[in-house]
Amino acid sequence: MPARTKFNSRNLMERAIEVMRQSVPEPRTDGKVDPKVGAVLYKPDGTIETACRGELRHGDHAEFTLLERKNRGNNLDGSILFATLEPCAKGARKHPKLSCAEHIFLARIREVWVGIQDPDPTVARKGIGYLIRQGVTVHMFDRDLQEIIEKENKEFLEQATERAAEIEEEPGKVALSPLENRLPTAELGDFSDDALKSYRQRAKIADAVGSDAFNRRLLRQGLLKEEGGVLVPTGFGFLLFGREPRTAMRQAGLLGLIHYPSGQPERREFDEPAVMIPDQVEKWLKDKLPNVFDRDQVHRQERPLCHSRWFARQWLTHSYIATTVLTVLSARSW
Repeated sequence: MPARTKFNSRNLMERAIEVMRQSVPEPRTDGKVDPKVGAVLYKPDGTIETACRGELRHGDHAEFTLLERKNRGNNLDGSILFATLEPCAKGARKHPKLSCAEHIFLARIREVWVGIQDPDPTVARKGIGYLIRQGVTVHMFDRDLQEIIEKENKEFLEQATERAAEIEEEPGKVALSPLENRLPTAELGDFSDDALKSYRQRAKIADAVGSDAFNRRLLRQGLLKEEGGVLVPTGFGFLLFGREPRTAMRQAGLLGLIHYPSGQPERREFDEPAVMIPDQVEKWLKDKLPNVFDRDQVHRQERPLCHSRWFARQWLTHSYIATTVLTVLSARSW
């Protein structure tokens, strides 16, 4: 794989938003609003290419334009893609068209930054899920940039959310996971205030916890559902924010296991709401791992050899639902 120059992810996210604003709407008579989408391809040599929705032909997705029209036949190994909207998922396009997620995988791109999730029922979380299953590393844009994308696509997101609600009301709806449905017996009051505040702080959300705007955000993310005018937790919502998620979901939680050089194991179970587990894992591992000296900067710093914050964030990002076993190798094996 070609060596890759250093890049500034924030600058490339902002560049994708600039390109997004150049999107060309498709002439329509059905009243459907098309999303504004921008895509940026960062190549190993540091060169950048961009595309927006409808740039070369009405209706063409930004990722398709960038990968298939501007770079068809080019070796994109080591390239990184930034897209302001979740790529459409496998099966979302009419045969024989491939989805953007498939085009990304076939282009051998192994790292993608996504602006916001697409609530449209043909895409919602399926595009990101497909990429992760194919071994692609997926990051999300910074929260303040996500809010810009949401504002620029307000009408599209409202329509897409309405379509998703209509699908949910149809008999025989097929869900990606039973956790998308309401968790029986759970109520909004079963959410942990500390977990919600932690999520709000980390995601840099301006809306206050418990406000209508904050709850609408959770609703749009599939963490709440509205039934009879009342907001109730979904399985995913309860997993992330429920005070005692294992009381209703036995598979919720994390099992940590350290093997010391002496052969003596140390076990720790984490039963907190999922958004709080990464910090708990880091706290648990802080004084248990060997430190190394970081000389990347003028001032020398000691850092754990196995960085627990990195692990914790990766665990939460990929949303492992089943009980996970963390095995930290002993210092000897390093």
